[in-house]
Amino acid sequence: MSEEESRSRKEIQADAQQMLYTAKNAMEEMRIQLMDAKSSAAMLFPDKGYDFSDKQDLAAAKADYQSTLKVHVITDGAKPENAALMARMYGLYEQVFPLEEEREELEKLLGMNKVKTSDAPSLEQWILVEDQDGKIVAARNVMNLSAVKEARVAADIDGTQSLVYSFVDPQVRSLGLGDMTLKVAEEEGRRFIASTYGKDKKPETVDMIQVAEQNAPLNMSIESILVDTAGAKTDQFWRRHYYESLGFREVGFDYVQLPLVPRDEGGEPCTDLNLIVRGAPGPESTRGLVRQPESLSVEAMRFHLYHFSAYVAAGQYDIESDPDWVKQSAALDSLKSAGQSVAVQPKLDFLALKEQAWDFMEKAVNSKKFDSNAFQNASIGEQMGVDTIPVSKPAVAPTASAPAAKAAKPG
Repeated sequence: MSEEESRSRKEIQADAQQMLYTAKNAMEEMRIQLMDAKSSAAMLFPDKGYDFSDKQDLAAAKADYQSTLKVHVITDGAKPENAALMARMYGLYEQVFPLEEEREELEKLLGMNKVKTSDAPSLEQWILVEDQDGKIVAARNVMNLSAVKEARVAADIDGTQSLVYSFVDPQVRSLGLGDMTLKVAEEEGRRFIASTYGKDKKPETVDMIQVAEQNAPLNMSIESILVDTAGAKTDQFWRRHYYESLGFREVGFDYVQLPLVPRDEGGEPCTDLNLIVRGAPGPESTRGLVRQPESLSVEAMRFHLYHFSAYVAAGQYDIESDPDWVKQSAALDSLKSAGQSVAVQPKLDFLALKEQAWDFMEKAVNSKKFDSNAFQNASIGEQMGVDTIPVSKPAVAPTASAPAAKAAKPG
């Protein structure tokens, strides 16, 4: 190894150690913020004496606080009153997404529903929650897609909803605002999709699948995990646990997010993501759709992937010629030919791997044999010898000496 190569490796290791320190500090900062949030929230009700350690009191406090809030559902950012609300929201957005490369400019967020990305009826919405002082304390961004024009899809579901952004002011994170905006999003999504089917279709009868992208921790490099943890102040394994608690389950499909800009302009696909889903059936569902589906039809999966990918590309290039779309489409064709559906994984226990993964990262970053290439490029799952998340809570989590069996792939 030359002196130049050695110095470069040492510099990268020093940066890696600083990243580890920053990520751990970020998680501790969030832990303190959440503790402070409970104290601050309790002060919102000085006469009630709510005990936040009591489930009934906490539920009452949530209902009490939420009753004082105003909800705004925005579909047109050009209206002055909406632009003003979005500008106030943007301060919270910047706080929650401090990494510049992970957030979009306000002007782009205001341009919702301006680019027609596919022929499926669609509606992008921002749901903003405003407190009594005029402060935006929570927000959620969704894209709703109706299957009304595709009879084969509509035989299974009426449409889908992509959960794009979701964030809550750290000072009130203990008061259920994330769940509140998710409920509003679900209601608004059903309302829009029902409107595309005609006046006889009632929102409460709409069957809609909610879909979100989430980091796949075992597919990420150590560097990526540390950067994302520092930026979001949330551990990637815990984040997945949170979504599991809401009923979301991981789709057993090799998902790739297509480039945000054309490849010849530097656009690159993202392979560090999984799709997670949950069913959001109307009370009068006739399809037997459940909130925690065990599988999705190929037609429903293709519908969502195609139209959401078109939304991601924003009309900047032809997604059907993109190599990653071609691969995903071929995989769906293979499942359809075999008469199979797209599998949805059972509940996965991300917390069972959290401590093990962080211990591995710390040792790798501080090792005398620090490998800069592994730190920056190789997936942590591959390095640990673990390629799947355990289901529920086994007595012993998978280890490098006893790796978990490979997850079965549909088809």
